[in-house]
Amino acid sequence: MDAKCSICQEYLHTSTIARATCCGNGIHQACRDLMLVSSMSERQKQRCPLCRAPYPTPEEATAQLHKKVKLGKAWAQTMLGQNYHRSGKLRQAKRLWELAAGQGDADAQNKLGFMHERGQGVKQSQERAAAYYRAAAAQGHFEAQRNMALLGWN
Repeated sequence: MDAKCSICQEYLHTSTIARATCCGNGIHQACRDLMLVSSMSERQKQRCPLCRAPYPTPEEATAQLHKKVKLGKAWAQTMLGQNYHRSGKLRQAKRLWELAAGQGDADAQNKLGFMHERGQGVKQSQERAAAYYRAAAAQGHFEAQRNMALLGWN
């Protein structure tokens, strides 16, 4: 992966990224956390550090994600899928993660592996879980590598 954090300029890994819905750019979660406790003014903390747009409300963020999904952005498909998953809408989450995984999004592949491992909204299948984990792990996705190791898969 060749994307770099806009704050520290180190390479981004999908398991440690915080992505802004306003511009779609990513930073390390740790960089975002440090930024929030920094000496920035409260006004500055209310804006995206990457595009300087005001942080959207949850409703605005969801609307922004829907627009990005329509444009075929894998990161938006993964994020909106996560929102659906949290709210128990597993079919919608799976559909979006399959779209993102088809574009090579390692985080979506890992999430699909988890769904298949646990049988969440899909028929439980260790083989399908392993295939998704393997695809994500091959891209350096830390959680997928850990999931493969914990379950004893190669």
